[in-house]
Amino acid sequence: MATKTLGGTYDITELTKYNESWQGEYTGKSQLVIFPKSTQNVSDALKYCNTNKIAVVPQGGNSGVQGGAVPVYDEVVINLSKMNNIRSLDKDSGALVCDAGCILEQLDNHVNEFGLTMPIDLGAKGSCHIGGNISTNAGGIRYVRYGSLHGSVLGLEAVLPDGTIINNLSTLRKDSTGYDIKQLFIGAEGTLGIVTGVSILTAKKPSKLQKFLEESFNLEIVSDGVLAQDITQQNKLWMIRESIIESISKGNKVYKYDLSAPISKLYDVVNDVNDRLEKLIPGLISKGGEIINQMEPADVGYVKSVNGFGHIGDGNVHLNVVVSKYNQEIEELLEPYIFEWVQSLNGSISAEHGVGIVKPAVLKYSKEPEVLKLMKMVKDKLDPHAIMNPYKVLM
Repeated sequence: MATKTLGGTYDITELTKYNESWQGEYTGKSQLVIFPKSTQNVSDALKYCNTNKIAVVPQGGNSGVQGGAVPVYDEVVINLSKMNNIRSLDKDSGALVCDAGCILEQLDNHVNEFGLTMPIDLGAKGSCHIGGNISTNAGGIRYVRYGSLHGSVLGLEAVLPDGTIINNLSTLRKDSTGYDIKQLFIGAEGTLGIVTGVSILTAKKPSKLQKFLEESFNLEIVSDGVLAQDITQQNKLWMIRESIIESISKGNKVYKYDLSAPISKLYDVVNDVNDRLEKLIPGLISKGGEIINQMEPADVGYVKSVNGFGHIGDGNVHLNVVVSKYNQEIEELLEPYIFEWVQSLNGSISAEHGVGIVKPAVLKYSKEPEVLKLMKMVKDKLDPHAIMNPYKVLM
């Protein structure tokens, strides 16, 4: 089906990739995607949408797994991919200032030329945007060394729902003047405004890794390890880690949970969930490729495996319950059991993937009622018409 616009004709199927989440679990029905080239463009768009009470969805690389960057219904998508300029880099302090639409891997390659490295790295680095990373407070594989984006981000430029531009692009490492406004937008998932510019502290590239590995062996911190000898081997090692999610999902259905808990209890959730499923529905558990009671996967979903991987150093485990097909009986045994398990340890139901459209109803397992009430007050004050990324984060 072709649709006519002032700029010509386009096939409506071109909108599909902006309406679907990364793995296709969530699909919206937006009929309009706009690509601003400047912060003023974003401001003009939001001012118009706010005045006319038109809901919008901020979108970057659309690599999230919680459906936070896709429309639920027919919201207007504001995609920042054309806002991808590097504005400045202070080689002395490491402060990088750039547009929110810059791709993470390209930023890392740029600062690498000056002996620096980005404080965040993700499997989706080749497509995710730094603005999206900040809006979801993404964690990634450098979290243990450099901490969260709440500490690495020096300043932000953001546009409020009414079009007001907040220019807070400080490059200072220390500033104790009043409220730290940028923190409101880190992890807000586009529900309070749109991040358009980023000031972030890069770090010196690490060296002397061989010495670190040897000392770790001597101190019995690690039992085994390998050091890449060249960039090719380094890429192969990381490819193994980064392909885990795709390999688990290939040909299967997966219930995915992104949890944080005390490190001493971290892997217990894998064993506890596995034991629960085996005990309560043994006929749905696969054993060595054979199905107990000879149940056919075409007739009923069965569990292939329960596994966990992730970031033991920062208390984050990705729990995966791999099934042949989604099954209501299995789902009811997983939820709210897993969320209650996390709550009992004062953990988080979303360590690094955000809340999106998936978890607003279970946010109560990680946040006290008073905290949720305060979050709602902030949302209502900044976005009284509720146009910003509706149905996400808060109920």
